Amino acid sequence: MRAPRSLQPCLTCVLASLAIALSACGGGGGGGPAPVQVIQVTNLNNAGPGSLRDAVENAPPGAWITFDPTLAVGTITLQSPIAIDQPRVIGGLSGTLQRFTISGGDATRLFDVASGAALDLRDFILREGRSVDSGAAIRALNASIALSRVQVFDCTSEMGGGGGLHMGGGVLAIHDCAFTLNSSWSGGAISARETTALIEQTSFYLNASNAVSAYGGALSLRSVNWRMVNCTFDSNTSTGGISSQGGAIYVRSSGIGGPSMLWLHACTLTRNEADEGGAVFVSQQDGETATLALHASILATNGGAGIDDGQLEGGADVSGSHNLIGVNFGGLFHGVNGNQVGDAFTPLDPDLEAVTTHTGGRLMRRPANGSPAVDAIPAGIIHDPNGALLTEDQRGIERSPALPADVGAIER
Repeated sequence: MRAPRSLQPCLTCVLASLAIALSACGGGGGGGPAPVQVIQVTNLNNAGPGSLRDAVENAPPGAWITFDPTLAVGTITLQSPIAIDQPRVIGGLSGTLQRFTISGGDATRLFDVASGAALDLRDFILREGRSVDSGAAIRALNASIALSRVQVFDCTSEMGGGGGLHMGGGVLAIHDCAFTLNSSWSGGAISARETTALIEQTSFYLNASNAVSAYGGALSLRSVNWRMVNCTFDSNTSTGGISSQGGAIYVRSSGIGGPSMLWLHACTLTRNEADEGGAVFVSQQDGETATLALHASILATNGGAGIDDGQLEGGADVSGSHNLIGVNFGGLFHGVNGNQVGDAFTPLDPDLEAVTTHTGGRLMRRPANGSPAVDAIPAGIIHDPNGALLTEDQRGIERSPALPADVGAIER
């Protein structure tokens, strides 16, 4: 399936499509769809009556799956993946910082999402998933995935892509999530091909790609149309015996899947490492375009074999405005389109504070007082990939359109 060239995915669109699918399944006569039926999980067992697996397998079409609010918060340790073969909404404890944990016990994948199905997962910790092939927490093929307030932690794909999530086609929406300490051969946190996605207010920290030839410490993307807003990538690594590319993100086009387009708006990429493209490596292949568009983002203090924030291959293109780039690459130049750009002799230091944890396990790095990122964007300029003004940062803190904005995911 060729990735659409102009599709503009959003979380609302994905959830709306899920709602339509669920209401269609639920049916209902009279003047409209029947009320949504709620099925409650009443225990933390791997299987059997009252378990999450039982609810997923036996809930009627259109039902939403939630947890009994009187159930003590704890961990469900799975002995095999939970199969999702139709639209499913699964919610933990919303409106609270408490989270149920779904664990693979470092022995199994957590969710397998079939072609044409949809999984909307809210308010959980997914951890210790393990798979030989791709997608140790979630594997989805030509499906729709929506994650909200989910932490994906310490999941491992031994010989595949996407330690946390693998998507082979479909639509992805991620909001207020954290991917931490996941690993795989390609895309330590997420690997995806031929997908459209919107990722918002999400952090990627200490994820790793480890293989003879490693691609994308956090993300490995092929033939995608992805928009990322208010995201932080810090201390992700791509390490290989022969070569490694994209300490944080590796993105490429292909003759089979089509072009790739990646937008990074108000994102912060720091201290990521690879042999080539410490932050981002963009590869154009088979005559299909590969394009990186940057706006209001920090790419600095990344490296590996050398001081290196980004690299382009095969005619790949980069453009951008009001960014802070430590070492120039592509067509990004100091003073042009509001960009601040250093070079290999005088790298530009963004002067950020140490990593701290925000709600939901999200990691962030705030600009220090006096950082060149502070108030560097004129009022009314900072926007999302669709051109709408950004009114908040990664934490949900206000960015006032009437005031200058800070470069990166966090407003000081």
